[in-house]
Parts: sequence; C-alpha cells; structure tokens
Amino acid sequence: FLTPAANGIAAAVNRANGGTGYLTFILRTDGVLSALGETNWGQFGDGAQTSTRRTAYQVATGVRSFSVGGYHTLFIKGDNTLWG
Repeated sequence: FLTPAANGIAAAVNRANGGTGYLTFILRTDGVLSALGETNWGQFGDGAQTSTRRTAYQVATGVRSFSVGGYHTLFIKGDNTLWG
C-alpha cells in the first residue's frame, strides 16, 4: 500500500484520484501534479513503461484540474491548455 505521506508528498493536497488501475495521481494546492503506482502502459506520460514507481513522480506543474482513465491521464494547466 502506497501513501502520499510515506512518499514525501507535501501535506497540501488538493485532490487525489486512483483512476481505474493501480496508480494514483495527486494534485497539490500549488499546482504540482504527481503520480505513483504502476505504469506498465505509460500512464505517467513520460514514456517510461516500468512496473511500479513506489515514490512520487512529478508529472507537471501549473495544473488546475486532471482526470484519470484506465490507460491515460488528462490535465488542464493554468493557461487553459489540455495535456495528456
């Protein structure tokens, strides 16, 4: 079981979502989007297809909102651009 506190993520969490797989995305109040868990199909968006990341990985900054699917994640940045 992986928890944000155990992985050094700041306590100022705005929203967390586990999607439909074995990964969790966390949006902090300062706009930093982080992720941890399985990324067998590249769900983190960095091109890596490793089995499991047990420590939080910073995906993006300046994020306003996000949505997690089974094999993808979409997020909207502060400038209203959509990323995925």
